[in-house]
Formats: sequence, C-alpha cells, structure tokens
Amino acid sequence: GGTGSSNHLDDYEEGTWTAGFGGATVSATNTTGYYTKIGQQVFFNYYSGAMTISSASGGAQITGLPFTSSNNTAQYGLFTYVHGTAVNNSNGGFVVKNTTYMAFISNDNTTSASYVNGSNKYVMVSGHYQTDS
Repeated sequence: GGTGSSNHLDDYEEGTWTAGFGGATVSATNTTGYYTKIGQQVFFNYYSGAMTISSASGGAQITGLPFTSSNNTAQYGLFTYVHGTAVNNSNGGFVVKNTTYMAFISNDNTTSASYVNGSNKYVMVSGHYQTDS
C-alpha cells in the first residue's frame, strides 16, 4: 500500500525447484518443490511421495533450494518436518547459510539427524529463509 517507493515490492516471484538429497542414496516419487520469493524472503515447501532410501550415513539434507541463502552471521532460515518417516528423530532443521540446502537436526539436540534406510519413506517440509539479494 501507499504511494511512496519504500512501499513497493523489490521482487516477487513464484516457481518450482528440484529437490536432491545429501546423506543417503534416495529415489523419490516426487522431486518438485514450490517457492514464493518476496524481496529477500524465500518461502518453500516440498512433499516427496514414497521414497526408497539406502546407504544412509551422516546428516540428512535436502538440496536444490532455488536461491542461495544469506551469508550473514547467525542468519539461518528454519523449516518444519511433519508427516514423515524418512528422517530419524527430527521435526525440522535449518537452511545452512550461503548454500542451497537444508539440514535436519535431531530433536532436543544440536546434532544432525539421519535418513532411515527402507522403502515407503516420506518427507513433507515447509520453511523460509533470507537471501542477500
């Protein structure tokens, strides 16, 4: 609202992004996520459908976010993980600064959560983060 230039949006964009995976070999039914970018804020969501996970090791990650996250100190976007069986003991995590991926964190801890090997595993995430431009 308003007529002043400070009230105008700097940027507005909607689109899709392609999810990839770090910390395991993953075959997902769906790899398409959705985003809305308003100014420097990026809002995203993704649902995997049935996944098959093997060779799980290290921290579970979802890669391929549509914009590089801010590199500012302590500038971490958050995401929520629900309706999922693919990650052990996690309700979400954060978007790692100056990257295009999110990292799952173990509940009541600050350590990485891991994928769970097997078939018919699911991920549903939604979150936001800030860019530098």
